[in-house]
Amino acid sequence: MAPDGSLWAATDAGIAHWNLATGTPTLYSTEDGLPTDDVWVVAVGSDGTVWTRGSGWIARFDGSWTTFSAPLSEGPMAVGPDGAVWTAFGERDLARFDGSEWQTFEAPLSLDQGVSVPWTGFLDVAADGTVWAGTHGLEGVFAFDGANWTHYPSVDGLPAPLSDNVAAAPDGTVWVGSVSGDGSPGAGAARLDGSTWTVYTTADGLLDDAPDVAVGADGTVWAVHQNGVSRFDGDTWTAFPGVTGIGMFAAVDASGTLWMPSRDGGVIGFDGIDITRLEMPVKETPSPPTTVTARAGTWHPILATTRAKPAPPAATCPPGTDPNAPGPAEQDRPEARWTSLLAAAFDRHTGRIVYVDTLGETWTFDVCTNTWHRTNPTGAMIGNLNAGLVYDVDSDRTVALGYEHISVYDANTNTWTQPRNDTIGYGLIIPMGAVYDPISGLIITTDLTDSYLETWAYDVDTNTWTLIGRLWEQQGQDYTRFELLGYSQESDRLIFTSVDDITALVDPRTGDQTLITTATPAISFGYPHAQYGPAADTVYVAEGVWGDGGIVGPRFPDQICGFDPGTSAWTSCFAIPPNNSRYAAFGAMVGDPINHRLVLIHGVYGSFWVNADGNVWAIDLNAGEWTELLAMPRK
Repeated sequence: MAPDGSLWAATDAGIAHWNLATGTPTLYSTEDGLPTDDVWVVAVGSDGTVWTRGSGWIARFDGSWTTFSAPLSEGPMAVGPDGAVWTAFGERDLARFDGSEWQTFEAPLSLDQGVSVPWTGFLDVAADGTVWAGTHGLEGVFAFDGANWTHYPSVDGLPAPLSDNVAAAPDGTVWVGSVSGDGSPGAGAARLDGSTWTVYTTADGLLDDAPDVAVGADGTVWAVHQNGVSRFDGDTWTAFPGVTGIGMFAAVDASGTLWMPSRDGGVIGFDGIDITRLEMPVKETPSPPTTVTARAGTWHPILATTRAKPAPPAATCPPGTDPNAPGPAEQDRPEARWTSLLAAAFDRHTGRIVYVDTLGETWTFDVCTNTWHRTNPTGAMIGNLNAGLVYDVDSDRTVALGYEHISVYDANTNTWTQPRNDTIGYGLIIPMGAVYDPISGLIITTDLTDSYLETWAYDVDTNTWTLIGRLWEQQGQDYTRFELLGYSQESDRLIFTSVDDITALVDPRTGDQTLITTATPAISFGYPHAQYGPAADTVYVAEGVWGDGGIVGPRFPDQICGFDPGTSAWTSCFAIPPNNSRYAAFGAMVGDPINHRLVLIHGVYGSFWVNADGNVWAIDLNAGEWTELLAMPRK
């Protein structure tokens, strides 16, 4: 709810807004400046500023939409009385955004068994600025005052099992619901008044004991159940069966009316007597761009007939610089706290590595001076990086391919943009692995289906997707878990590997396939940890097998190995430095063709991808030596 009494809602078609006085609806979409139409959270500040966010971005509406970088996971969001936005990400991180910079704070959660990601589904900020967060995994409720954390577990009087649904009331009390996240029965609604918890159940008039809760500016408290709602007047509960909605995103306006998403679509309002129904506003959808397609069993000739444009001049290190000299340890550097789907790409024109950190901020790494530079671009990369970052030499831009989005970074203008996308997304294609093809000037990626692997080409300049063909649909064995690792320029072959000890070479011009059954490193599939070696015709992978609790049991322990298409063998293995053998993987690995080395950013250690440091390492591919390019400051 907004201070002016209007209603805002997040939808899969954009942000909906209703002027409740007139009933007038408005829908804001990418046509109006949103970075994407599919959003799931919206919050309004006390000054009427509207905020929404997704993975890697946050957007503000104060008459027009402005997009900023944000953490690379989708978590809850709340606006404090000072206008700052709070969100949760990763497994235990809380973040605050003041409109220009992010601050991160670590919740004191136990991670012995791992918890849900993100660790809370709801945040609320009290009038005194205290941030309240429920937790998944029956961990209770946390309060954070900007410096100190207070933990309220069930032994303090909270009902158990707990929900992560929490709401701060204007009078300073805090309400917690108990919709069970693990299938166990709820235990009512709880109110914290100072240091005392009071629990309300069906014995006090609740419709059932598994409610979500919502509190209004006038202090009205509503409980939302599966089969109706209950209202609290300060002493007793009144149940209203049959008024059904989704309590997860319920809100209460200044008059005490409850608003919540309808189970049938749209929004419903209930004031205790009458029900108001609001239909979702819609916009006409323009016709999607035409995509060239190929019939099953054929191979589209686009990679054989298209030719790349002349490449921009490649950068070199200035005279007098020593690329092996460690960079200043005290320098500002990317956030390394959460290392989910990250990647890096080498921009050959600027001679710098492009990297997006865990807060969604864009950085470049100068491989000649080993220094980080925060770019503060216009716009932001949005979504995850399951297919990684790819530098498109043909267009001199870096492309980010995720589960649902495409983002393009132009280093010349320091700008992120999102081309219109009707190809990537759930129900469409989900790119897994991507490489640049220097012959055609196109980006090649793959989409995994139930029975075959589709290969696609993407033209950044025209924003056009082309289905090249299908792989392995007639092999008679299950080879569908292949992943695209790289492209060999000397042999003109795409390099794939699978979890079944199969390495495959594919001719991108004809689709001809060669399967090689030599031992294959145990890599973590679905994470962009492969890199074409800049000093040899070899694809290198950082090893690790995804298992319960994180990366476990690498088949080739503690090393990075390369596949040489010339010998059809996995060779050129480099052991992780002995004093850093705790590394299970790296946040990103990228080739540095200027200095003929692999650069490895943010070593990951421990379990569940939580722990990472800010170090940067390099492997000299000629000498096989490791160099620490940037170390953390000594304490």
